[in-house]
Parts: sequence; C-alpha cells; structure tokens
Amino acid sequence: MANNRFKGEYTTSTGIKLVMDYNALATFEDISDGISAPQFLSDMEKGQTKIKDVRAFTLALMLRHQPDADLNDAGDLLSECGIDVITSTVLAASPEPEETGKKPPRKTK
Repeated sequence: MANNRFKGEYTTSTGIKLVMDYNALATFEDISDGISAPQFLSDMEKGQTKIKDVRAFTLALMLRHQPDADLNDAGDLLSECGIDVITSTVLAASPEPEETGKKPPRKTK
C-alpha cells in the first residue's frame, strides 16, 4: 500500500506553529480569490504570487493552532518572520524518499 502521508509542522521564530496538510490546502482554497492550492504553490516556486494570496496561504497554515487568527495576523507573521515560513512548512510536509520507503531514482548515463 502506498504511503500518502502529507502533513508537516513548522514552528516559527516567534513560536507560532504552522501546519501544512489537506485541511490547510482546502482552507486556502476557501479563502483565496479563486486560486487552487497547487496553482499557488507552482506560482510561488516561480516567484509569481500575489501578496494577498501569500497572506491567505499563511493564514491557512496558522489556523490549526491559532483558530482565531485572521488575515492581519498572517500579515504580521510574514512581516516578522518572512515568506520562508511557507517554504519551511511545505518542506516539512514533503517526506524525504527514505521516509516513504522509496529509493530515489537511479541516474542513467
């Protein structure tokens, strides 16, 4: 059976715990301006995101442990800690090959 683990937690330098999981992705889609979570992540990787989407995504990551947080709180967190909090949380949710039991692909000559 395939390991479909997708959950990561990251604690910011200010002590705020962020959670990346399917619930956070769905919440982002609920509060964003019509952008899907995969599209946001793709745009972010290319450096093509809107600030309001970055703030909405950060809020979605915050809500598990800060259920009363709002967009201003997310903006404050970004101002204090920077956008790398998103990258760190996404990386925490992405298991390394040894965690999934799969070996990395072999390089071919």
